[in-house]
Amino acid sequence: MGLVSRNELGIEEVTCVIHKDEDPYTLAVKGNADEDAYSPMDLFDWIEFTSSMKDEGYTQQEIGDKIGWSRQRVSQYLVMLENVATDILVLSKGHQKGRVAEGATNVAFNFTEWWFRNSGLYDLNEKYQERLMDDFIQDKLDWNSGKVKRG
Repeated sequence: MGLVSRNELGIEEVTCVIHKDEDPYTLAVKGNADEDAYSPMDLFDWIEFTSSMKDEGYTQQEIGDKIGWSRQRVSQYLVMLENVATDILVLSKGHQKGRVAEGATNVAFNFTEWWFRNSGLYDLNEKYQERLMDDFIQDKLDWNSGKVKRG
């Protein structure tokens, strides 16, 4: 079925809410926190949010204020971005629970900032981060931090 205009459906009015003075980041977070949101924000959405805001010149405190986080939590996400190779984040995103279709051949895992911070990846260069993530995926994402540090 193609797009159908409101006129074709016989709808004369469409209700909407206009937020004139609301910060777009705060509004987006509130909208995505709604119970009816199609897909709640995950690690990779938050990475994009915090990274974009940092690139726009916001301080960690300003970012936290806009999205309802502490400055420390924002800092942890930005530290993760500095310590984990972009390719590793892209690879992980492809296995993120909620992003992988049900019944897909990929195994899904709920990656979190805490997982990355405690996985041992921060101590490895990009080559070894990639090797570790490849092993983690081969092991069907069934590792804990103890296995990672021994691996």
